[in-house]
Amino acid sequence: MPMIRIVIIVMMASLAACVGTQPNPGSMGPTGHFDDSANLVPLKVRNQWKYDVITLTRERVTKQLRFPATARFDDKVRYEAYYDSNKNITWLAVYGNVTCSSDVGQKDNNGYYVTWQQPGEAHEDILPPWQLKDVAVLDETY
Repeated sequence: MPMIRIVIIVMMASLAACVGTQPNPGSMGPTGHFDDSANLVPLKVRNQWKYDVITLTRERVTKQLRFPATARFDDKVRYEAYYDSNKNITWLAVYGNVTCSSDVGQKDNNGYYVTWQQPGEAHEDILPPWQLKDVAVLDETY
């Protein structure tokens, strides 16, 4: 068998080994892991939950801005809630946009995504304080 045929066969075999199922086809839900999506159940966000976390969310986001003294949050804040049956945790996500500026006219438009959690499946209005899980300030807006 000529050497060129052996090289072609080895190359084809190595390419065939690369083809197959991908281990993580994408992200879904607040955890960012595709495997968790089967365990997530969407929940209705209660008004009391919004009230409980909005001030704390703004405080946490403000600390991560370049010009925190001038932070102005958009009125349109979005909320999502999920129950993770595998981990027995309720996730509450708060996200929106914030603007801040410097004294010399630099202006930053950022999006933010803050994740809170509560042990168990939350259905009541009155709950123990939400526990902060993650704060992300993004360079793009929602």
